[in-house]
Amino acid sequence: MRPIAALLALSLTAGALPAQAPTLDALIRAEDARGATAADPATLRAGIGAGDATLRRMAVRGLGRWERPDLLDDVAGALDDTDATVRRAAADAVGQAVQRGEGAARARAILLAKLGREPDASVRGQIAENAGRVRIDSADVAATAEALAAQLPLRGAVRGLFFLARQRAARGLVPAAVAARLQQVATTAALPTDVRATAAAARIAAGGATPDELAALRRDASGDVRALAATAAMITDPAPIVRYRAVALAACPALVTATRDPNAHVALAATDALAKCTDDAAAVAVLEASSSPRALVSLAAVAPARARTKLARVAASRDPFARVHAARAARRLADTTTLRRLARDADANVASEAIDGLSALTGHLDDATYVAALRTDAAQQLMSAAKALAGAPTATPALVEALDRMTARRRETERDARMALVEALGAGVPARYARDWDPEIARKAAALTGVRADPAPLPEPPVPTVAQLRGVRGATIEMADGGRVELRLFPMDAPTNTWRFVRLARAGWFDGLTFHRIAPFFVVQGGSPRANEYVGDGPFTRDEVGLENRRGTVGVSTRGRDTGDGQLYFNTVDNVRLDHDYTVFAEVVRGMEVVDRMQEGARIRRVTIH
Repeated sequence: MRPIAALLALSLTAGALPAQAPTLDALIRAEDARGATAADPATLRAGIGAGDATLRRMAVRGLGRWERPDLLDDVAGALDDTDATVRRAAADAVGQAVQRGEGAARARAILLAKLGREPDASVRGQIAENAGRVRIDSADVAATAEALAAQLPLRGAVRGLFFLARQRAARGLVPAAVAARLQQVATTAALPTDVRATAAAARIAAGGATPDELAALRRDASGDVRALAATAAMITDPAPIVRYRAVALAACPALVTATRDPNAHVALAATDALAKCTDDAAAVAVLEASSSPRALVSLAAVAPARARTKLARVAASRDPFARVHAARAARRLADTTTLRRLARDADANVASEAIDGLSALTGHLDDATYVAALRTDAAQQLMSAAKALAGAPTATPALVEALDRMTARRRETERDARMALVEALGAGVPARYARDWDPEIARKAAALTGVRADPAPLPEPPVPTVAQLRGVRGATIEMADGGRVELRLFPMDAPTNTWRFVRLARAGWFDGLTFHRIAPFFVVQGGSPRANEYVGDGPFTRDEVGLENRRGTVGVSTRGRDTGDGQLYFNTVDNVRLDHDYTVFAEVVRGMEVVDRMQEGARIRRVTIH
């Protein structure tokens, strides 16, 4: 079994759960409470001292997820546990406790002191990874890099060096010998592909890669490795991920050919890239012949007159995703007539895109349009309207009315829209918002008005019980086009986020919704009632980080710490850089090819839990 599947099996073994259910329930509640009462840390500390290794692992993980450096000693003590799974969790918890920066040097010292003495390779890997990811000062880079390099080619050491090399303080300071060792790992064919790809990424992040080193990466058998050093000439590479990376570097003739690529993601990327091919007859011909609304946006850049003849048809499309592209094309064409019409579109994403374009072109001349848009409850449209109205004194009453209306909905996940309204009001925001139920809104309002922040948070939603979690193992996402994606859920690794997915699926929440964000060879995101980043379920869920964002895993969309909103994303490649920041609650066991071929607007028929 893969590590995450094995961890689930440990969590849900028939012998472990029933006897310990009350204690497990208490640990789940305490972790989610984030120290709201004095009893919460006591509960988790008691769990660390329990006789059962599963309880100890969950308890130390829970304290780490609080991201409190004052709890560093509590979680670090578990590095001496007799059980390797607990020690792995403790290494992660040490890194997570100092995630925000404070206490990082001490945490790293603790981890490095354990690194050479830990007998278990998997634990050493976890220690090395976390020693590399905690925030570092320039003076400590070389010694830390050398300590981690001593553990190569251990997978965790490679990952630790990846995180280290990406830190701003480490730029140009990774020792040449360490960089050379990473190159050696990256080009050792006998090692697993994910290890080699991460080593290659770390080598490039360390800086100073020579032409010979990059050429060696380009000769690798794995497209994942080759893509990291892609050149324009690799636009015909056998691997779609390599061709996709090469598109950004390719010249116009190669891009014209790439619009016919058998991989739709590569073809669309080439279509977008043709926007730079001004006065290129072949590019214009390809864009004119294309039925993709994205081609219109590029055509507006290279042949505006021809794009104008096509704009009305796309702007009248029944597909809102197409109309969004029409708004983008209209902005490039400075077609304010079309933008004014689309700013009143029934679809909030279309209206938002049009408002952004209109504001950029006409400024406050169209304030009446933006004020009218404030009557919506659609977060993204409100954000665009609020931004457009910033600095317009006559808009204050409408902005306050919109803010009051959205506040009355008491939906935490609408924070972005409310924050945009507060920022547009500036010093004119009513002082009562310094007592808002959202601490972030209260702090912002206090800063703008000079009133002391005194937030009154909403009651926390109930957390799931172990009995509820024990009843869910998997899910099936049926797509409108007939595709099926089968998931294995990880209820004991991400209890609250798994349970929200289960609850929403059983309520039919996802039925008819779309995957609105397709970031090729990165993620596919969806599950929003408004098909955008800013609308989801009402309350936030906490981050439950720990599992890796490997290809095929399913994570929780967030916009800041502890801001899960019910939207989900598929990792379509190994996204190491998302680890320790984004919650994974499931993995695809069948149907990844369905995910790979999704395009924006791919519609969900239904989600069933089993």
